[in-house]
Amino acid sequence: SSKVWTDFANTLAAPGWAILGFRMGVQRAKGPSFFFEGRNLTNQRYAATVAPIVTARGHDQPVFYPGAGWALYGGIQWTF
Repeated sequence: SSKVWTDFANTLAAPGWAILGFRMGVQRAKGPSFFFEGRNLTNQRYAATVAPIVTARGHDQPVFYPGAGWALYGGIQWTF
């Protein structure tokens, strides 16, 4: 992602970021299917979303929402 402005005056920006992940698995029309997935494997700290708000005094106040840390997922599905 590229940098994102966090206030209406464009004076403060959240830096750009990139995360590393993968997904692999086997999917079949009938029988067992499975998958394995890894997200944010480098455990990068980043602002997933920013929201500029205006305070009661009329000042910009940026709000940063953090992105998820590293995670591993897996699953099995059986189709009849």
